[in-house]
Amino acid sequence: MRRPFGVFIELDGSPDVIGFLDIASYNPDPPVLELPEVGAEVSVEVAFHDEQKKQIRVRVGAPFWNGS
Repeated sequence: MRRPFGVFIELDGSPDVIGFLDIASYNPDPPVLELPEVGAEVSVEVAFHDEQKKQIRVRVGAPFWNGS
């Protein structure tokens, strides 16, 4: 599900886990201006997880604070 602030994602093999990619954590190389479309496959890195709530935050590319 796409929202102006990010994308909620499904994780292969973990249908009960909620994944989220926010716009500040989307820094692909080469740069892309738009967030991924619904149904697109995206390789991500886990940035944070809450095992109890079954939630993760993911990022694409280097963190924006690295200046990369």
